[in-house]
Amino acid sequence: MKKAIHLIVSGILPLFCMAQIPNPDFELWQSTIKNQPQGWGIYGNTFKVQGYNSPFAVRIERDPQQPNAPGAVIYGNPDQNFTGGIPYNDRPDSVVVFVKRHLPAGDSAWFIVAMSRNGKSITNNNFKFTGSDSNRFVRLAFAIEYNDTGMADSLVIGISSTDPNSNFEGSFVIADSLHFTGGKGIKIPNGNFELWNSRTIDNPIGWYTSNNNGQSGGTLPVTKTSDAALHQFAIRIQNVLVGTEYKQGYIMAGRQGNSGPLPGFAVSGKDSLLYAYYKCFPKGGDVTNIGVMMFDSGLIVGTGFLRQSLNITTWSQTPIKIDYFSGYSGTPDSAVIFCSAFNGGDDAKGESVLYVDGLKFNEPLVGVSKLFATDGLLELYPNPCQSVFTISIPSYLQQEIVIRIYNSQGQLIQLMPLTQSSNGRQLIDIQTDGMSKGLYTVVLSIGNYSTSKTLVVE
Repeated sequence: MKKAIHLIVSGILPLFCMAQIPNPDFELWQSTIKNQPQGWGIYGNTFKVQGYNSPFAVRIERDPQQPNAPGAVIYGNPDQNFTGGIPYNDRPDSVVVFVKRHLPAGDSAWFIVAMSRNGKSITNNNFKFTGSDSNRFVRLAFAIEYNDTGMADSLVIGISSTDPNSNFEGSFVIADSLHFTGGKGIKIPNGNFELWNSRTIDNPIGWYTSNNNGQSGGTLPVTKTSDAALHQFAIRIQNVLVGTEYKQGYIMAGRQGNSGPLPGFAVSGKDSLLYAYYKCFPKGGDVTNIGVMMFDSGLIVGTGFLRQSLNITTWSQTPIKIDYFSGYSGTPDSAVIFCSAFNGGDDAKGESVLYVDGLKFNEPLVGVSKLFATDGLLELYPNPCQSVFTISIPSYLQQEIVIRIYNSQGQLIQLMPLTQSSNGRQLIDIQTDGMSKGLYTVVLSIGNYSTSKTLVVE
C-alpha cells in the first residue's frame, strides 16, 4: 500500500528544440485548502464527507497524477515493511468498518491490520473487499488471525481505495466507524473520522509534489522559498522526520507509473542538455538528485542525472548531459523531470534539503554559455585509477577556473586554480599518492558555475 516512489538515479551536442518545461523557474504556485483526518497518514486524494451515524467520514481515491499508488489512510506511520505503529495494548477478536464503495469488476480495496509485540509481528491481516454500493453504508467485519499468543503492544491499521498492485482508475471507498470487537475494547484513534485538520498547501503549478502524501499536520516537504537564484521564488525540497521515519521530499513534472516515471510534458526535438540551478545539503548518507528522462511513443529513449552527496552551499548552475540509448536515431516526443532530496529507489536517510531553480534545455538562462563541445566539459581517465589519473577540460573557458577534490567524507583534499591555454584541451595529471582507496568527487568551478564527477581510486 505504502509504495515508495521509484526514481532511477545515476549521472554535448547543441541540438535545439522548443521543449516547454512547465513552470521552469517556479514562479507560479497554487494554494489549496486540504482537509486531512487527524492522526492519519494520507496517500492519494482524501475528502471529508457525510458520515454513517456521525457528521463525518473519509473518502479516499487514487490521485490521477500518481497512477501507481492507491488512495489510502494509514494510522501508525509504518515503515516500508509495514512494521512500527502506535502503542496499543490489546488483543481484539475482529475489526469492523462501515463503507460505501465503487470498485469495478476485478478491483478490490484492502483493509490492513497489523500488530506486534516487542518488535515481532503477532498478526498481519490483509482483508480484501469488492463490489459497488455508493448509496448506502455497509457493515464489514473481519476476524483477526493471530500467529502468537498474548497482547499486542503496537498497531498499524490502514484502508485503501483500490488494489495497490492494479491500475484501476475511478475506484473509491468512503469509510467510517472503524473499531475493534472483543479484547479490552481499546478504540482506534479517530476511527470515526470526526477530527480533521485543515491546512493550506502551496504547490508549484505543473508539478506533482510529495506534499500530497503523508501525515496530516507537520512540516511540508516541498515549499516555496524567496531564496532564489533568478527571480522571486525557487523551490525547496526536504525529507521530513515523521516519528522514526523520514518522509521523502520530491517533485516531478510528469506522472509516476508502476515501474517508473511516465511521460510528462511534450518536447519536439532531441535535447542534449538540461541546465539547472541548485544547492543542496545532504544528511545521513542521502544523495540529492535532479534527473530527466526522454520518451518516444511512451518508451524511455534517453536519460540524464545529477547526483550530489556534498554540501553545495551557494547557488550553482550545472548542465546535465542527456545520453540517448545506443541505436536510437529518432526524436523524443515527451519528457519527465524529477528532483529529490534522497537517492531514488532508497529510503530517505536524513533531513536533507535540495533547492532548485531555473530549469532549461540546451542553453543556460544566464552566466556560463557556449561552454560545450562534443567531447564534454569535465573528463577523468582512467577511471577507476591507481597511481595517477588525468583531468581533461576544454581550453576555451573564459572565466576563472578552479578544480577541487573531495574525499567520501566531504573533506577538501586538493585545491587547484588553473591558468587557461589557447586551444585544444587542458590535461592535468594528478598523482594519487596519499589518496586511500575509495570514492572521490572532482568539482570543476568556472566563475559561479560548477560541475562534478565521481572518481574511483583502486
